[in-house]
Parts: sequence; C-alpha cells; structure tokens
Amino acid sequence: MYWLFTALVGATTVGLTVYYGNGAPVVLSSPSVVAKGIETIETDIFQQVYFFHDSDTGVVKVTLSFPSGEARNPYSEGLAHYVEHLAWANAFTDASGTENHARHANASTTMYATNYWMNSSSYDLKSLIDTLVSVADPIVVGPQYAFEERGIIRREYELRQAEYPLLPVVFEMENALYGGGPLSRSILGEPDKIPQFSYTNAKKLHRSSHNLSEATLIVYGDVSKKRVQSVLQNLDAPKASGPILNKPDLISSELTPVRNSVQLKLPELVEDTYLYRRLAPLPDCDSIVRCDLIIWLSYWILDSPMKGGVAGPLRFDDFVTRSFWLDFSMVGTTHVLLSFEANPDQGATLNDIDRVFEESLRSAFDEGIPQQSFDRAKRQLTEYLESFEYLEDYNAEQTSLLLSLGSEVYSYDEETQALKDIQLSDVEDFLAHFSKNSRTVIRKVYSE
Repeated sequence: MYWLFTALVGATTVGLTVYYGNGAPVVLSSPSVVAKGIETIETDIFQQVYFFHDSDTGVVKVTLSFPSGEARNPYSEGLAHYVEHLAWANAFTDASGTENHARHANASTTMYATNYWMNSSSYDLKSLIDTLVSVADPIVVGPQYAFEERGIIRREYELRQAEYPLLPVVFEMENALYGGGPLSRSILGEPDKIPQFSYTNAKKLHRSSHNLSEATLIVYGDVSKKRVQSVLQNLDAPKASGPILNKPDLISSELTPVRNSVQLKLPELVEDTYLYRRLAPLPDCDSIVRCDLIIWLSYWILDSPMKGGVAGPLRFDDFVTRSFWLDFSMVGTTHVLLSFEANPDQGATLNDIDRVFEESLRSAFDEGIPQQSFDRAKRQLTEYLESFEYLEDYNAEQTSLLLSLGSEVYSYDEETQALKDIQLSDVEDFLAHFSKNSRTVIRKVYSE
C-alpha cells in the first residue's frame, strides 16, 4: 500500500539471489516467484532482480536499491545522504573526474535504503542499467566537487527543514522514543555539521554500503524478460570494494514501555501544537503483509469519524481541534508507530486535546472497535484496492517503497488476500497488544 503517509527522511521526507560462476555473470534461465504476482530473475550480480512486464506503458523504469541508509551509517549524521549525492554524480563522471553528460537527481536516501532510478524507452535498457550499476564504482569526483556538493546539501536542508520550527522538537521526541538508537539520526544532517562532512569517510562509506551483491534491481515497463536476461548476462558490473556494513539493531530490545510528556514554549511557533508518538513491538501476525493490512485497517478506522475513530470526538462531535494529522505504520519489520499532531480549536487547549485523544484511544484499545465500523473500513479498503487497473505499475512502485521502508516485499495479490482474511478480532487483538507494550512520547508546545 504505497500510498500511505510515511516520512522517508526522518521528520521530513527528503534486493534478488546472488551466484558466481568462475567470476563471470550467470543468468539462470528459469525465473523464480518470491511473492504471488511478482517475478524474479536470478543473477550472480545482485541480491535480487524483480521484473514487472507492462506492454501498455511504452517506457521502462529501472530502480537500483541498496539496503544501506542512514541507520547503517557509522560516521557523521547525514553522511549516507552525502554519499548518495557523490555516487550519483560519479555515475556521470569519467575516470579523469570529468562529467560527461547531463544528469538528473533521481535518487533518495531513507533510514533503511539508498535508491537510484531512471526512466527511458525500452531501447535504452542497457544504458539505464549500466548507468545505475556505475553508482557502485569507486568515487572519482574530485575534492572540489565534493566541497561544492556539501553546499548543495546545506541548501537542501534550508529548503526542506530550516523553516520548520518544530523540527528540533520532533528530533528530540525521536531520540526519546528510540533511546538514542540509529532511528534517532538525522538523514540530512545538522546544518553546522554538513560543511564538515569528510570526503575520506564518504568514500569509505560508499565502498561498504554500495555493494551490488546486497542490492535489488527493479525493472518495470515495456520490455521482455528475455531482453532483461540478455542485458544482465553481458553486464560488466564492479565487484565489491569494501567490507559490507554491519546491520545494527534499529530498536534496542532493552527499551521498555514508558510515558514521557513534556510542556515547552517555542516563541517562533505560530500556534500551539500537540505532538504524540507511540511505539510498540510488532505482534505476531503470521506475515508482514498481514501485519501491514491490520495496521492499514486500524489507521482507516482511527483516522475517521466512525465509531472507534478519533475524528468524531476531536472534531465533529466537539470542536477540540482545528486540524489534526494521524498516521499508523510499521517501523521496519519489528515495530509499529502511531503518530499524531493537532492544533486546538478556538476555546480549546492542548490539555483538552491530550485528554480527548487519549480517551478515544483507550476506548478503541480497551473496549474494541464496533463491528459496523470494521465492516465499513474493510469494504472501503477493498474497493480502493479493486480500483487499481495497472497492477504491474502498482507492484513495481510498491516494491520500491517497501525496500525504502526496510520492509519485506509483497504483492497486490497478497494484499487483497490478506485483507479478505482479516476479521474484527484480528484488529482488536492487535490494538490491545499495541496499547500494553508501547512507549509514548508527548510534547505540548506553546507559542508563547
């Protein structure tokens, strides 16, 4: 469900089987299916290759995803994103350090992954894959370019984050929520530290994070499987040049349930704001896709004016909030996060929001969801999924997003089947588990 609201760059939004045959690429003739509706092609180059054929699109989109984002960066905060900039520029630079043609910024860094992608006609498939694979080549862009790129990242920070007065509060909340672990890091970095990014450390991080043997290649569009196999068979891909990064525990198992509520003043804030984050281990749902669909249903109910939701008590039954935003999503494959932000309506206070919101959650968590609300949400989600006509496009986009979120890949068919099987008791059991094992961080931020 790649439409869900998920922050890919911290507080601000800024793959596959490997074989080697005598050192030469080997493409096996029989593709395997790792998820219903998703086809793979086996090579000795990548961890996984996902293939989505769509003869109606007229174009080809190729994505290369490395499972190394900011959370696996052992150096200064933001260096993984800096490496993304250098690696992408490197793909368009020859061995002498000279840029050989124009480039476009089709790349992103998340906590979990670094993705690069390109679009063109099917005739350019080999060129697309060659260019993407070259992001794993040793960095040859010079120190002067690297220096100038730090200035670009500083301007990116100013564009995306500098004007958001609540950003320091959000980062402090994440630090409290995750106990200072890897998910507390800033993807863009701190503004005073960006100019000090080390070119030497960036090259070290690149060597250990951009290994094709860990990467996922996604090919979507108007191209045949045979053509993709032929390109991969003749691909001259760089071998790993550095040790593969360790995979740290993103969330410590020693974190215990806690309620951390603080009031503070922020004079530059335009209006009082209530911020709420609640994190809990993911219960056993049998599969990641089933967990995701249960969370999706829970979100659909909680964010609505239906009985069991928060919109009625907060906005429609009594004007406690002028506006609010709610999200319920997985954190990697181990935890689930409930996020909520709101501004009070005229005559209401942040304490009123806190009281009504918590009462609404307790009602849903402890008393359960009305059958009528569950049935309505499930019907609406079923209709939503059935509205998609171009399933190969859906599966390709969702595959890329799931990798960016550090999740397991699943298909449209698996989603629809999981949704069909989920009952009200599954949602209620999930919410009950979430409420009893969660860490809650609340900030009531006053403008004066």
